[in-house]
Amino acid sequence: MTQKEQQYIALYRRWRPQTFGEVVGQEHVTRTLQNALRMGRVAHAYLFCGLRGTGKTTMAKLLAKSINCLEPAPEGYAFPVEPCNKCLSCQDINRGRSMDVLEIDAASNRGIDEIRDLREKVRFAPAQSRYKVYIIDEVHMLTNEAFNALLKTLEEPPGKVIFILATTEASRLPATVISRCQRFDFHLLEAKEISDRLQEVAGRMGFSIDKDGLSLLANMAEGSLRDALGLLEQCASYADGAIGAEQIQSIFGIAAPVNLYQLMEAVHKEDLAQGFTIIKDIVYSGKEPGQFLKDLSSYVRLLLLQEGGGAQELIEQEAPFLASFIRKHKGVFLKESLLEMLEITSDVDRQLRSVTRPQFLLELCFLRLVRAHRFGPYLASGELFKKLEELEAKGFIKGEHTKGEHNKGGNTAATPPALPASASSDLTSALQWEVEKKAAPAGPNLTGERLKDTWEEKILPDLKRKHITV
Repeated sequence: MTQKEQQYIALYRRWRPQTFGEVVGQEHVTRTLQNALRMGRVAHAYLFCGLRGTGKTTMAKLLAKSINCLEPAPEGYAFPVEPCNKCLSCQDINRGRSMDVLEIDAASNRGIDEIRDLREKVRFAPAQSRYKVYIIDEVHMLTNEAFNALLKTLEEPPGKVIFILATTEASRLPATVISRCQRFDFHLLEAKEISDRLQEVAGRMGFSIDKDGLSLLANMAEGSLRDALGLLEQCASYADGAIGAEQIQSIFGIAAPVNLYQLMEAVHKEDLAQGFTIIKDIVYSGKEPGQFLKDLSSYVRLLLLQEGGGAQELIEQEAPFLASFIRKHKGVFLKESLLEMLEITSDVDRQLRSVTRPQFLLELCFLRLVRAHRFGPYLASGELFKKLEELEAKGFIKGEHTKGEHNKGGNTAATPPALPASASSDLTSALQWEVEKKAAPAGPNLTGERLKDTWEEKILPDLKRKHITV
């Protein structure tokens, strides 16, 4: 093994922020900690909460470096608000060999014996630094006995000792532990923040990646900068010097944006053959079904944002590689239908994790999307009269269907409505026509109460027998 191979460091470690100013997207944390350093109000215990890759361990090391930095603090400051990264203390912490800054993985050191050992060691003064700092990662993994053993030390720690607890699941921590710490919640990063950082790192590596590729990696990272750097590292290993969005799709088994557009076009046109063909091509070309479903959910979400109005700039920021396709679908789908489609994709995503035939489940998902588009929002019985009035006003049905007359309970003559040819493609209207046909018997007058009883006693049971989801 060559010396170069021995010294290789993963990207997320090589480009870990070395100052507070380099931290991306956690200004509420960096600003508070720097003010505490300036005023000398450093707490004895901190709790850093947040999902993976949001900077918890990085922030803990920056705080440890600043309070132990050997460079003199500016006049009027208790501690340097930025570590110098040049003194012996900063360099030892950067290299992970400081005797006074100790990282403990609670996932593998979770028992009461390990915490008792820690309680014994905290009594000793720092060997070289001002403060002894214990960074306990994944602290929620400690046992109840270990938490109880740690409580007294957290409440009254020896002088010159600081605890920094990091967790991805703060809800699993006892309230007694949380109450003894200053808590900071780390946010997921925006896609633009991640793509900007990736562009900076790639530039310093001498590696070129196009705008759509950066956006694609940022969306795949789902708010985690560490994950994004890992993806960039994989791309750098695949391509020598430059890479584009199409190559990234090939590396990670991602469907091209045009495939998402074509599938939603098939939903709109109710073209079952086209939809099944697209899904078959996705599966047989080695694309990851789970990732495809996530991408489809994101596409539907952006369509819903677009229909909500004023979201074009947000769409351009989040997914510029999809923006042109999203615009083509403006006004094609009802907002209510899109909301139901989101629920469908979420439901299928849960099922996909435990099936052996993902193609069949994706085809079923497609059929459910078509149905959501055809029938529109589900019509609750309380909305029936309103919908009938709308259909009558549009000329889809004929007869007396005014809400006021039904509410009065008066006898109103009603004839079975006829479905005009112009409405044959409007299956929402067709459903209402079917409801009216069953609800309006020939001859007898139809009252509001009778229509309601007919709906509950005859129509709904009949629909359930035919298809429960309808």
